[in-house]
Amino acid sequence: MQPDTSPEELRPGKTWERRHAAKLGRAVQQRRGARSAVWLEHRTAELGLKVTRQTIADLESGRRRFVTTAELLVLAAALNTTPVDLMFPNVSDEPENVVEVLPGVETTGFQAAQWLSGHRDGFVDPDDALEERDDRAAERARSKLRAALLENWRLLDELNQRRDEIVAPEGGSLTREQLEVLDLYNREIHNLRKQLEIWRDFA
Repeated sequence: MQPDTSPEELRPGKTWERRHAAKLGRAVQQRRGARSAVWLEHRTAELGLKVTRQTIADLESGRRRFVTTAELLVLAAALNTTPVDLMFPNVSDEPENVVEVLPGVETTGFQAAQWLSGHRDGFVDPDDALEERDDRAAERARSKLRAALLENWRLLDELNQRRDEIVAPEGGSLTREQLEVLDLYNREIHNLRKQLEIWRDFA
């Protein structure tokens, strides 16, 4: 396939988009390992959105110009990893680990992953107007709240799993120690749910 060198395709945003897709394709190929593209096609189909073997081949070879968010999500799930791991596989904060997070905007893989996962604000000019800085501060606060919400939902899921692991011995009843732990988990789950309901209104 001959590269498209039309003026539209040579715009900075377009060329960055292609570089971004090619980098993600290499991450998919590395994660796929010895498993075939046919396997990955079937796995994505099982998850509800088939990414064809041809699309996978085009993505991994750099011929694909873009990746949709739906494809990113289902590929990450199929490969048993996270979207951020496919987009920014090297998350070190070393100065030499530079990624082009936006067209013409470079940062470390760590900072890019932090932004994608909601743990830092965006990459904007610090000399923006005061009103825009206020907007960024408000958005930063919302981002931190969303990150806290996500972390607490993870904690809630972990507590539910631990609670479900408390089972009585075969043919018997829960011990006093088990009942105490169960009560502790129930109280923590109850309090955490109440907190999540309050925070959700502000996120």
